[in-house]
Amino acid sequence: MKKINSLLFMLTAVFWFLTLSYHVSAASPSLSKENISLHIGQSLSVKIKQLPKTSSVKWSVRNKAVATVSKTGRISAVSKGSTTVIAKIYQKNRLSYTLTAKVKVDGKGYASNNRSLKKLLSDSKIDTIILNGKIGYKFIVPKGNFAGMLEVYGKNISISIADESFVNSLSFVNSGKFNLSVAGQLAHLYVKKEGISLQLDTTGTNSVVNSVYLEKESKLNLNSAGSTSSGNIYVLAKADISISGNGEKREMIMVRDTAKESSITLDKNADLYTDANIYCTVNNNGKDSKLTTLDYKISVTLTNNTANAFTVITPSVEKTVEAGSTRTVNGKR
Repeated sequence: MKKINSLLFMLTAVFWFLTLSYHVSAASPSLSKENISLHIGQSLSVKIKQLPKTSSVKWSVRNKAVATVSKTGRISAVSKGSTTVIAKIYQKNRLSYTLTAKVKVDGKGYASNNRSLKKLLSDSKIDTIILNGKIGYKFIVPKGNFAGMLEVYGKNISISIADESFVNSLSFVNSGKFNLSVAGQLAHLYVKKEGISLQLDTTGTNSVVNSVYLEKESKLNLNSAGSTSSGNIYVLAKADISISGNGEKREMIMVRDTAKESSITLDKNADLYTDANIYCTVNNNGKDSKLTTLDYKISVTLTNNTANAFTVITPSVEKTVEAGSTRTVNGKR
Protein backbone atom coordinates (compact mmCIF):
# COMPACT_ATOMS: atom_id res chain seq x y z
CA MET A 1 0.00 0.00 0.00
CA LYS A 2 2.84 2.39 0.84
CA LYS A 3 4.42 1.66 -2.54
CA ILE A 4 1.15 2.48 -4.31
CA ASN A 5 0.78 5.75 -2.40
CA SER A 6 4.36 6.71 -3.24
CA LEU A 7 3.77 5.93 -6.90
CA LEU A 8 0.59 8.02 -6.95
CA PHE A 9 2.43 10.93 -5.32
CA MET A 10 5.22 10.76 -7.87
CA LEU A 11 2.76 10.63 -10.78
CA THR A 12 0.86 13.62 -9.37
CA ALA A 13 4.09 15.62 -9.03
CA VAL A 14 5.12 14.79 -12.61
CA PHE A 15 1.64 15.80 -13.86
CA TRP A 16 1.81 19.22 -12.20
CA PHE A 17 5.41 19.79 -13.36
CA LEU A 18 4.47 19.07 -16.97
CA THR A 19 1.38 21.26 -16.69
CA LEU A 20 3.40 24.17 -15.30
CA SER A 21 6.07 23.75 -17.98
CA TYR A 22 3.39 23.83 -20.67
CA HIS A 23 1.88 27.04 -19.36
CA VAL A 24 5.29 28.70 -19.10
CA SER A 25 6.25 27.74 -22.65
CA ALA A 26 2.81 28.74 -23.92
CA ALA A 27 2.89 32.27 -22.48
CA SER A 28 0.99 34.74 -24.64
CA PRO A 29 2.93 37.06 -26.96
CA SER A 30 3.31 40.72 -25.97
CA LEU A 31 4.93 43.87 -27.33
CA SER A 32 8.24 45.15 -25.96
CA LYS A 33 6.63 48.62 -25.60
CA GLU A 34 2.93 49.43 -25.40
CA ASN A 35 3.10 53.20 -24.75
CA ILE A 36 5.44 55.04 -27.10
CA SER A 37 6.37 58.72 -27.24
CA LEU A 38 8.20 60.06 -30.29
CA HIS A 39 9.25 63.29 -31.97
CA ILE A 40 8.47 64.06 -35.60
CA GLY A 41 11.05 62.25 -37.73
CA GLN A 42 12.07 59.84 -34.96
CA SER A 43 11.86 56.05 -35.35
CA LEU A 44 11.67 53.15 -32.90
CA SER A 45 11.60 49.37 -33.39
CA VAL A 46 9.06 47.35 -31.40
CA LYS A 47 9.66 43.64 -30.80
CA ILE A 48 7.20 40.86 -30.01
CA LYS A 49 8.07 38.80 -26.96
CA GLN A 50 7.11 35.11 -26.77
CA LEU A 51 6.35 34.98 -30.49
CA PRO A 52 5.58 31.38 -31.60
CA LYS A 53 8.17 30.13 -34.09
CA THR A 54 5.68 29.02 -36.72
CA SER A 55 3.68 32.26 -36.72
CA SER A 56 3.61 35.29 -39.05
CA VAL A 57 2.99 38.93 -38.14
CA LYS A 58 1.09 41.65 -39.99
CA TRP A 59 1.76 45.21 -38.81
CA SER A 60 -0.56 48.17 -39.37
CA VAL A 61 -1.35 51.62 -37.98
CA ARG A 62 -4.72 53.30 -37.59
CA ASN A 63 -3.62 56.81 -38.62
CA LYS A 64 -0.79 56.94 -41.16
CA ALA A 65 -0.80 60.75 -41.02
CA VAL A 66 0.63 60.51 -37.48
CA ALA A 67 2.95 57.50 -37.79
CA THR A 68 3.85 54.61 -40.07
CA VAL A 69 5.06 51.10 -39.29
CA SER A 70 7.23 48.77 -41.36
CA LYS A 71 6.84 45.04 -41.95
CA THR A 72 9.36 44.43 -39.14
CA GLY A 73 7.68 46.70 -36.56
CA ARG A 74 9.74 49.86 -36.96
CA ILE A 75 7.57 52.87 -36.14
CA SER A 76 8.30 56.27 -37.72
CA ALA A 77 6.68 59.49 -36.47
CA VAL A 78 5.21 61.69 -39.21
CA SER A 79 3.26 64.51 -37.52
CA LYS A 80 1.91 65.62 -34.16
CA GLY A 81 -0.94 63.50 -32.81
CA SER A 82 -1.87 60.10 -31.39
CA THR A 83 -2.51 56.77 -33.04
CA THR A 84 -2.39 53.01 -32.45
CA VAL A 85 -0.02 50.45 -33.94
CA ILE A 86 -1.47 46.97 -34.40
CA ALA A 87 0.37 43.65 -34.66
CA LYS A 88 -1.74 40.68 -35.79
CA ILE A 89 -0.19 37.26 -35.22
CA TYR A 90 -1.28 34.39 -37.48
CA GLN A 91 -0.75 30.65 -36.98
CA LYS A 92 -1.57 28.34 -39.86
CA ASN A 93 -3.29 31.26 -41.62
CA ARG A 94 -5.57 31.81 -38.64
CA LEU A 95 -5.54 34.94 -36.49
CA SER A 96 -4.28 33.93 -33.04
CA TYR A 97 -3.42 37.22 -31.29
CA THR A 98 -3.92 40.96 -31.78
CA LEU A 99 -1.48 43.25 -29.99
CA THR A 100 -1.67 47.05 -29.82
CA ALA A 101 0.62 49.91 -28.82
CA LYS A 102 -0.38 53.52 -28.26
CA VAL A 103 1.83 56.05 -30.05
CA LYS A 104 2.00 59.75 -29.16
CA VAL A 105 3.96 62.18 -31.33
CA ASP A 106 4.71 65.63 -29.94
CA GLY A 107 5.35 68.76 -31.99
CA LYS A 108 9.16 68.66 -31.81
CA GLY A 109 11.25 67.55 -34.77
CA TYR A 110 14.05 64.98 -34.50
CA ALA A 111 17.12 65.09 -36.74
CA SER A 112 19.85 62.45 -36.73
CA ASN A 113 21.54 63.69 -39.92
CA ASN A 114 21.54 66.66 -42.28
CA ARG A 115 18.96 65.17 -44.64
CA SER A 116 16.39 64.89 -41.86
CA LEU A 117 17.37 68.35 -40.53
CA LYS A 118 16.81 69.96 -43.94
CA LYS A 119 13.39 68.31 -44.21
CA LEU A 120 12.34 69.55 -40.77
CA LEU A 121 13.58 73.08 -41.47
CA SER A 122 11.25 73.23 -44.47
CA ASP A 123 8.21 72.51 -42.27
CA SER A 124 6.95 75.83 -40.88
CA LYS A 125 4.77 74.01 -38.32
CA ILE A 126 7.83 72.69 -36.47
CA ASP A 127 9.31 75.25 -34.10
CA THR A 128 11.70 73.04 -32.09
CA ILE A 129 14.18 70.56 -33.57
CA ILE A 130 16.26 68.08 -31.56
CA LEU A 131 19.75 67.36 -32.95
CA ASN A 132 20.99 63.91 -31.95
CA GLY A 133 23.65 62.66 -34.34
CA LYS A 134 26.46 60.18 -33.90
CA ILE A 135 29.63 61.21 -32.08
CA GLY A 136 31.64 63.54 -34.29
CA TYR A 137 28.76 64.33 -36.65
CA LYS A 138 28.49 67.83 -38.16
CA PHE A 139 25.03 69.38 -38.52
CA ILE A 140 24.64 72.24 -41.00
CA VAL A 141 21.83 74.80 -41.10
CA PRO A 142 22.02 75.61 -44.83
CA LYS A 143 22.11 79.09 -46.30
CA GLY A 144 18.83 80.97 -46.26
CA ASN A 145 17.06 78.84 -43.62
CA PHE A 146 15.17 79.81 -40.46
CA ALA A 147 15.02 77.73 -37.28
CA GLY A 148 13.06 78.51 -34.14
CA MET A 149 14.74 76.43 -31.43
CA LEU A 150 17.50 73.84 -31.78
CA GLU A 151 18.18 71.48 -28.85
CA VAL A 152 21.47 69.57 -29.00
CA TYR A 153 21.19 66.14 -27.36
CA GLY A 154 24.03 64.42 -29.18
CA LYS A 155 27.54 64.31 -27.73
CA ASN A 156 30.75 65.72 -29.21
CA ILE A 157 29.14 67.02 -32.38
CA SER A 158 29.54 70.16 -34.49
CA ILE A 159 26.93 72.63 -35.67
CA SER A 160 27.35 75.19 -38.44
CA ILE A 161 24.93 78.04 -39.12
CA ALA A 162 25.49 79.22 -42.68
CA ASP A 163 25.45 82.79 -43.91
CA GLU A 164 21.97 84.29 -44.41
CA SER A 165 20.45 81.75 -42.00
CA PHE A 166 18.81 82.65 -38.69
CA VAL A 167 18.38 80.56 -35.54
CA ASN A 168 16.34 81.99 -32.69
CA SER A 169 17.84 79.81 -29.94
CA LEU A 170 20.28 76.94 -29.60
CA SER A 171 20.63 74.92 -26.37
CA PHE A 172 23.28 72.39 -25.36
CA VAL A 173 21.74 69.90 -22.93
CA ASN A 174 24.33 67.08 -22.76
CA SER A 175 27.87 67.08 -21.37
CA GLY A 176 30.72 66.83 -23.88
CA LYS A 177 32.84 68.79 -26.34
CA PHE A 178 31.07 70.79 -29.04
CA ASN A 179 31.97 73.07 -31.93
CA LEU A 180 29.63 75.82 -33.09
CA SER A 181 30.42 77.94 -36.14
CA VAL A 182 28.16 80.91 -36.87
CA ALA A 183 28.36 82.70 -40.22
CA GLY A 184 24.69 83.72 -40.08
CA GLN A 185 22.73 84.90 -37.07
CA LEU A 186 22.01 83.27 -33.71
CA ALA A 187 19.84 85.18 -31.27
CA HIS A 188 20.31 83.15 -28.06
CA LEU A 189 22.77 80.44 -27.05
CA TYR A 190 22.24 78.40 -23.84
CA VAL A 191 24.54 76.04 -21.96
CA LYS A 192 22.22 73.98 -19.77
CA LYS A 193 24.40 71.09 -18.56
CA GLU A 194 27.54 70.78 -16.45
CA GLY A 195 30.69 69.57 -18.16
CA ILE A 196 30.15 71.23 -21.53
CA SER A 197 33.21 72.47 -23.41
CA LEU A 198 32.20 74.72 -26.30
CA GLN A 199 34.33 76.13 -29.11
CA LEU A 200 32.34 79.04 -30.59
CA ASP A 201 33.55 80.65 -33.81
CA THR A 202 31.85 83.65 -35.40
CA THR A 203 33.00 84.09 -38.98
CA GLY A 204 32.05 86.25 -41.91
CA THR A 205 30.90 89.84 -42.28
CA ASN A 206 27.30 89.11 -41.23
CA SER A 207 27.83 86.77 -38.27
CA VAL A 208 25.97 87.67 -35.07
CA VAL A 209 25.49 85.91 -31.72
CA ASN A 210 23.34 88.24 -29.67
CA SER A 211 23.38 86.52 -26.25
CA VAL A 212 25.20 83.62 -24.60
CA TYR A 213 23.89 82.20 -21.29
CA LEU A 214 26.26 79.94 -19.35
CA GLU A 215 23.72 78.46 -16.92
CA LYS A 216 25.88 75.54 -15.71
CA GLU A 217 29.56 75.05 -14.92
CA SER A 218 31.23 74.92 -18.31
CA LYS A 219 34.07 76.01 -20.59
CA LEU A 220 33.69 78.52 -23.44
CA ASN A 221 36.34 79.37 -26.00
CA LEU A 222 35.06 82.21 -28.21
CA ASN A 223 36.89 83.15 -31.38
CA SER A 224 35.16 86.31 -32.55
CA ALA A 225 36.33 86.81 -36.12
CA GLY A 226 33.18 88.37 -37.53
CA SER A 227 32.96 92.11 -38.13
CA THR A 228 29.79 92.43 -36.04
CA SER A 229 29.49 92.12 -32.28
CA SER A 230 29.09 88.73 -30.63
CA GLY A 231 26.79 90.36 -28.13
CA ASN A 232 26.48 89.70 -24.42
CA ILE A 233 27.84 86.76 -22.44
CA TYR A 234 25.94 86.10 -19.20
CA VAL A 235 27.94 83.95 -16.78
CA LEU A 236 25.44 82.40 -14.35
CA ALA A 237 27.65 79.58 -13.02
CA LYS A 238 31.36 79.01 -12.55
CA ALA A 239 32.99 78.99 -15.97
CA ASP A 240 36.33 78.96 -17.75
CA ILE A 241 36.12 81.53 -20.55
CA SER A 242 38.60 82.58 -23.22
CA ILE A 243 37.88 85.44 -25.65
CA SER A 244 39.99 85.94 -28.78
CA GLY A 245 39.69 86.97 -32.44
CA ASN A 246 39.93 90.02 -34.65
CA GLY A 247 36.29 91.10 -34.65
CA GLU A 248 35.88 94.88 -34.69
CA LYS A 249 33.34 95.22 -31.89
CA ARG A 250 33.74 94.36 -28.22
CA GLU A 251 31.97 91.56 -26.40
CA MET A 252 30.31 92.40 -23.09
CA ILE A 253 30.72 89.82 -20.32
CA MET A 254 28.54 89.95 -17.21
CA VAL A 255 29.43 87.67 -14.30
CA ARG A 256 26.63 87.11 -11.78
CA ASP A 257 27.18 86.44 -8.06
CA THR A 258 26.38 82.75 -8.71
CA ALA A 259 29.54 82.37 -10.82
CA LYS A 260 32.21 82.71 -8.14
CA GLU A 261 35.79 81.70 -9.01
CA SER A 262 35.19 81.90 -12.74
CA SER A 263 38.33 82.27 -14.84
CA ILE A 264 38.34 84.67 -17.80
CA THR A 265 41.14 85.21 -20.31
CA LEU A 266 40.98 88.22 -22.62
CA ASP A 267 42.94 87.94 -25.87
CA LYS A 268 40.58 90.47 -27.41
CA ASN A 269 39.22 93.76 -26.14
CA ALA A 270 35.99 93.30 -24.16
CA ASP A 271 33.92 94.96 -21.45
CA LEU A 272 33.80 92.81 -18.31
CA TYR A 273 31.44 93.44 -15.39
CA THR A 274 31.52 91.18 -12.36
CA ASP A 275 29.39 90.67 -9.27
CA ALA A 276 31.51 87.73 -8.07
CA ASN A 277 35.11 87.07 -7.10
CA ILE A 278 36.90 86.00 -10.29
CA TYR A 279 40.28 85.35 -11.88
CA CYS A 280 41.11 87.37 -14.98
CA THR A 281 44.08 87.27 -17.34
CA VAL A 282 44.58 90.13 -19.78
CA ASN A 283 46.89 89.49 -22.73
CA ASN A 284 48.27 92.07 -25.14
CA ASN A 285 45.41 91.82 -27.67
CA GLY A 286 42.99 92.61 -24.85
CA LYS A 287 44.97 95.51 -23.37
CA ASP A 288 42.18 98.02 -23.99
CA SER A 289 39.55 95.93 -22.20
CA LYS A 290 37.46 97.43 -19.41
CA LEU A 291 37.00 95.58 -16.10
CA THR A 292 34.42 96.81 -13.57
CA THR A 293 33.32 95.30 -10.27
CA LEU A 294 29.71 95.91 -9.20
CA ASP A 295 30.39 95.83 -5.44
CA TYR A 296 33.35 97.27 -3.56
CA LYS A 297 33.76 93.96 -1.67
CA ILE A 298 34.26 91.98 -4.88
CA SER A 299 37.85 90.79 -5.42
CA VAL A 300 39.49 90.26 -8.78
CA THR A 301 42.76 88.39 -9.08
CA LEU A 302 44.18 89.92 -12.24
CA THR A 303 47.19 88.80 -14.23
CA ASN A 304 48.39 91.60 -16.50
CA ASN A 305 50.37 90.18 -19.42
CA THR A 306 50.38 93.47 -21.34
CA ALA A 307 53.12 96.06 -21.63
CA ASN A 308 51.12 98.72 -19.77
CA ALA A 309 49.40 99.10 -16.40
CA PHE A 310 45.78 97.87 -16.32
CA THR A 311 43.04 99.58 -14.30
CA VAL A 312 40.25 97.78 -12.43
CA ILE A 313 37.24 100.01 -11.79
CA THR A 314 35.25 99.53 -8.55
CA PRO A 315 32.29 101.51 -7.14
CA SER A 316 34.59 103.30 -4.71
CA VAL A 317 38.06 103.50 -6.22
CA GLU A 318 40.18 102.53 -9.23
CA LYS A 319 43.01 100.04 -8.70
CA THR A 320 46.01 99.60 -10.97
CA VAL A 321 47.81 96.35 -11.77
CA GLU A 322 51.27 96.91 -13.16
CA ALA A 323 52.45 95.33 -16.41
CA GLY A 324 53.73 91.77 -16.05
CA SER A 325 52.30 91.30 -12.55
CA THR A 326 49.45 89.52 -10.75
CA ARG A 327 47.44 91.27 -8.05
CA THR A 328 44.20 90.73 -6.15
CA VAL A 329 42.23 93.96 -5.95
CA ASN A 330 38.86 95.15 -4.58
CA GLY A 331 37.13 98.41 -3.80
CA LYS A 332 38.31 98.65 -0.23
CA ARG A 333 40.53 101.68 0.27
